[in-house]
Amino acid sequence: KDWNLDPNSWAILGRSAGAQIAGVVAYTLHGTDRPKGFISFYNPTDLVFGYEVGQEEDILRSRTLLRNFLGGKPQDATSLYESASVMKSVTPDACPTLLIHGERDTLVWVKHTLRLATVLAENKVDTKIVLFKFGPHGFDFFFNGPEAQASTFEIDRFLDRVLPL
Repeated sequence: KDWNLDPNSWAILGRSAGAQIAGVVAYTLHGTDRPKGFISFYNPTDLVFGYEVGQEEDILRSRTLLRNFLGGKPQDATSLYESASVMKSVTPDACPTLLIHGERDTLVWVKHTLRLATVLAENKVDTKIVLFKFGPHGFDFFFNGPEAQASTFEIDRFLDRVLPL
């Protein structure tokens, strides 16, 4: 209401950590508050899984980042890890979803998106997944690159479908 959004005609998009936040928002809002679509770029969808496969000394210091963000290890802050995990928020009435990820992403493993796609399929949520074989993390910021052009095309098609004029 404060942003003059039409509750019957909005979608949410996020990239990386922003997709983690946007995904939880997309899947936890219900009724007229719910977005008509969610677009996810290289999303860390399961923060317990992210902690388990992360390394103490990787480029993001993933485990330290998650401990600082959620107040401890997964076993110490289980409810916070689960409430911040997009996968745990999926229900059969989740909004249509477009998942986009590069298979060469070394910051957020493509397995996050593949696992979310499985949960969405199990819940029979309208989902499209687009994977780019050579796409690294942030590939879409190279606006004239082939992955950015293709992902823009996919976003346009998705929005035309979920937000018809």
